[in-house]
Amino acid sequence: MTSPSTDRRASSETLGVAVLVGMTILVTAGLGLGVVLLDQQQEAQTAQVDFTFIGDQLVVIYEDPQDRRAGSLYIDGPEGNVSWADLDNSKSPDDMVTERDNIRVGPNSAYGAKVNQDARYDLVYITPDGKRYVLASANASGSNGEGSNPSTGPDGPGGPGSPSGPGG
Repeated sequence: MTSPSTDRRASSETLGVAVLVGMTILVTAGLGLGVVLLDQQQEAQTAQVDFTFIGDQLVVIYEDPQDRRAGSLYIDGPEGNVSWADLDNSKSPDDMVTERDNIRVGPNSAYGAKVNQDARYDLVYITPDGKRYVLASANASGSNGEGSNPSTGPDGPGGPGSPSGPGG
């Protein structure tokens, strides 16, 4: 027969191990969920966009099913940046850019300069909390690119806090 004091110790040690295993599982699950949610947020900050260079202009066609405010989308190029709303006379900054909407960037638009096929042009989205994401890019070859770039932040080139941005 065992003494009561050893029975209590075994029960207490088993309970301690169970609590530690449970805490490990909770922490691991929490970290895993955080990574999954971060990946989903990053994925949501890309867009299907077609870029076509025609002479000294760039035609941008928004092909994404996710609508975004025209005042929050910018074309960022070597001569500056201009909002979608400024480039599209039919939209105010609060209007939504929807699938198949298009704009022309060039000397006869609010951009005010010729487009150079050797330069990079980004479609930038500024979130309501001021984060800057490059949704898609037209590079030197005129090809399309997608991706998010949250590390540039709101003070990056063309961001609202930069000298060339809407707040600068």
